[in-house]
Amino acid sequence: MSNPEKSLSLTPCDLVVLATAAAKPRHGYDLWKQLEAADVKDWAPVSKPQVYYSLKKLQALSLIAETQTSGKPAGPKKEVFAVTRSGRAALKKNLGAPYWAESREPPPFLTWAALSLALPVKDKLAQVARRRAFLHRELKRERATLKELKSYDAETALLAQSLVGLVIEMFKTELIWLDKFEKDIKAKQ
Repeated sequence: MSNPEKSLSLTPCDLVVLATAAAKPRHGYDLWKQLEAADVKDWAPVSKPQVYYSLKKLQALSLIAETQTSGKPAGPKKEVFAVTRSGRAALKKNLGAPYWAESREPPPFLTWAALSLALPVKDKLAQVARRRAFLHRELKRERATLKELKSYDAETALLAQSLVGLVIEMFKTELIWLDKFEKDIKAKQ
């Protein structure tokens, strides 16, 4: 019998599934719906098929286990998963890894900007305009999200407001940077 604590290689999706199941035992579809409602694609690389793959993986590692539910099921029987003691330990260990605080993943637009020397000025300016329009749309969406958070429980709303606030500030900072970047591009014409 292997010790899952010994050498875990949990993906971000695995950790999202584990943390969501730690909050409340859930079946796969319910778990996915909860993640969709939390706009998971905005903050973690997670898709619906990955959630089901992670559930199988976490069950095989004994980090989650099928649990009994009370009441009569409304439809076909669904496996409801709860986090095990070793699952909670694995979640704590993995979320305590230095990677989360010391990683610096390059955003795609930063990569594009570094490679943009190969483009004519008009193409650079078109892409900057496209990025600016995208950021304005996202700012509008995130500000609407802040208003929706009032319906959440206090602890969840506070954390979500803080995270959405950070994203808004990052977008606003990037818009300021885009103005300077655009001026620099135009100055080199």
